[in-house]
Amino acid sequence: MLEESQIKSQQAERPSCITVYAILLVLGGGLTVILALVFLLGFSFAGLGTGELFFLASGVFGGGYLLFLALLSILSAIGIWGMKMWGWWLVVITQVISIASLIFEPLFQVASGRGGFDASVSCSALLPVIVLAWFLRNRHKFGG
Repeated sequence: MLEESQIKSQQAERPSCITVYAILLVLGGGLTVILALVFLLGFSFAGLGTGELFFLASGVFGGGYLLFLALLSILSAIGIWGMKMWGWWLVVITQVISIASLIFEPLFQVASGRGGFDASVSCSALLPVIVLAWFLRNRHKFGG
């Protein structure tokens, strides 16, 4: 068990923005688990009830993907809470993926003739860029 001085030392080393971000990651991950279960159960039962393979596959793959994202979010939170380098890497990787998806999704919409870039794309990409920039600038704060 950790001594009180070790706990205080660890809390003093962790910036408050990391504490807030880790809490938000856990909350987001928890809500994503709920959404994944609703998605998984809803579409799967709809597929079983109607015999539609599309609904069943959507429930299984969509719900599984959401559960994966929730797990990634919660693991990231645990890692950065403890100021671990693997937590830093998880956050950096997820932010890069987030930025890439926000850039490429409108490109696919343009290619299919359904839409394109607008102000919401720029605003949506702003938060992951800020988070990524902070983590890249403060890599030295994370250890083993």
